[in-house]
Amino acid sequence: MRRLRQLHLLLGCSFAPFLIYFALSGAWQTLSWNEADKKDAPQNVYSQLSTPHMYQTMPGGIPKIERSHMFKWFAVLMSFGFVATAVLGVYMAWRMAAQRRWAIVCLVAGVVLPMAFMWSTLRPGVP
Repeated sequence: MRRLRQLHLLLGCSFAPFLIYFALSGAWQTLSWNEADKKDAPQNVYSQLSTPHMYQTMPGGIPKIERSHMFKWFAVLMSFGFVATAVLGVYMAWRMAAQRRWAIVCLVAGVVLPMAFMWSTLRPGVP
């Protein structure tokens, strides 16, 4: 059980920064703050998978008619609830004095590695 708790601590601290980023960006998307033109509905099959997030309707639904505002606010609340629990988990890992060093290493890796992976795909001069 001790090793399982250590594994949970290390994985939680490693993935917490990126999961928090995804939860916050999901809330941003749910609130439609990312859309330049809100008139356009999703057009292709792949964008249908994001309709619950962006338009608060089932895939294939009509966003302007079938939008659920209760689902929208539940999704935003869920995003902030997840962020709160992730921050509490990181705080609890920090408070475990025996594992503090590993928690810090994993937190730093959880921030640095995803950014390094994204920057590795950037090519100079290509937008």
